[in-house]
Amino acid sequence: MIVTLSAFGIRDQTHFERTDQKMMIGILAIAISTAVVYLFDAAITWGAHPFWATQVILVGAAIGTVFYLLPLLRPTVKLSLLIVLALTAFAIATYGKTQFAASYAEDTFAGQLWYFGWHATLAAGFAAIGSAAKLALLRLQTKP
Repeated sequence: MIVTLSAFGIRDQTHFERTDQKMMIGILAIAISTAVVYLFDAAITWGAHPFWATQVILVGAAIGTVFYLLPLLRPTVKLSLLIVLALTAFAIATYGKTQFAASYAEDTFAGQLWYFGWHATLAAGFAAIGSAAKLALLRLQTKP
């Protein structure tokens, strides 16, 4: 069974290829930023625990890519929300880290705030990087 692209609202093959290229620039930006964060141990430097820093980077990149691919909002609104989410998650992770250390590793809720806060921080951060790259490409293409 052959399904035409017009059934999905796509008029021609070039529209599909242009949309695909716009999405790929964000995925490429996420992949490059993931490699940079991993190679330079940036998550550890920013406050993640060395034991699970690699896991946080990889899981955050996977979830961030899914967030980036969701076409829910306009690109500028999506980027703004992702930046706010990343900063809020970073504040929660930092609070969890300080409370966990202050309790001499007894406060499990603070430890979970630290751990899951880092997952949310990197997921929103990587999605924001992908969205920023896509938005920059869109702005470059609209200039005369």
